[in-house]
Amino acid sequence: MTYTKTSKAQEEIIALGNKAYDDSINAMMSTIGDLFSGIEAWNDVLESLGEPVEGENGKITAMRQEHVDLVETAMKKIKQVNALHDNITKRRTTPGQRAIGFVLHSEKIEVSVEPLKFTKDWALIELYNEMIDWATFKGNKVYIGTSFSFSRVALPSVLTDDFSFLHRR
Repeated sequence: MTYTKTSKAQEEIIALGNKAYDDSINAMMSTIGDLFSGIEAWNDVLESLGEPVEGENGKITAMRQEHVDLVETAMKKIKQVNALHDNITKRRTTPGQRAIGFVLHSEKIEVSVEPLKFTKDWALIELYNEMIDWATFKGNKVYIGTSFSFSRVALPSVLTDDFSFLHRR
């Protein structure tokens, strides 16, 4: 298939289908909930440690600082995830708002292609300029596939300016 201006319809590429979109939103909310639970637990520890006192055991001072740092880090991550959630739910709600381009050309799908017997299934996609922040884009590939793996635990640590963890792999 090759798209020409006389072709009737373009096959648009949607970054996250409906289920993956819903799963991502739910994962963001779960992550925020998990972080708030952690903050409550860390604050309980801080409360039990009490205020710093002069001459206290260094291990207690270190433990207090560790828990203060955990709370601060979690709050920063919550802020990041909230910002992403707000952006996604305001600007990428419908599949049309998540269309990143269209199929310009695709070859016929072939199975058991030599030498490794893999499936040959590829397409050349023309990306919509307004859907990619080219100044921060970190590569020449966008992975689009049929499976989506997402780890709530990993979410905060993989946040980046381009939020590439949301791309389907």
